[in-house]
Amino acid sequence: MSARGLKTLGWALAMSGAAWAALWALWLLAQHRAGQLDTGGAILGLLLFAFLPAAVAGAGAAVVLVRASRAARLEAEAALESRVAEAVRTRGIVRLATLAAEWGTPEPDLRRAVERLVGLGLFPGQVDWPRGELTAPYARLGDACPRCGGELEPAGKGLLVCRYCGSRFPVAE
Repeated sequence: MSARGLKTLGWALAMSGAAWAALWALWLLAQHRAGQLDTGGAILGLLLFAFLPAAVAGAGAAVVLVRASRAARLEAEAALESRVAEAVRTRGIVRLATLAAEWGTPEPDLRRAVERLVGLGLFPGQVDWPRGELTAPYARLGDACPRCGGELEPAGKGLLVCRYCGSRFPVAE
């Protein structure tokens, strides 16, 4: 279940517990005022039929809301990892500082996302940690342009471009 669904479920549990307690309390109060229930019975009824079930629903709601918070954090981390991988695939070479500035995300968060991707074997390229640079697998810097002999660099989206004559070449898989 998504974080949003868990959050909705948690709040629904909390509200249903509160509504349950309120309805039982009103019913017991009405019975006591009508003389059909003495004070001791009303208090026992409140404890057993109103507050105890409401407390159980509240505890369940708390557990579900904590899980929703964890799920939201994991979803946000996965979304950031996906954005980083896509940026590398489409741009060729990306600096973490540039992504941090563009996205308004702290650089340590981006580093952790890259570390998770590398650890899972899902990162599409090479990482130069000292320079904070991510390189796509197709970005073969140092290859010579077949037209002018200039240096090719990644242009993103599977293309290499010559920095001197501007020729573009698709990357051979």
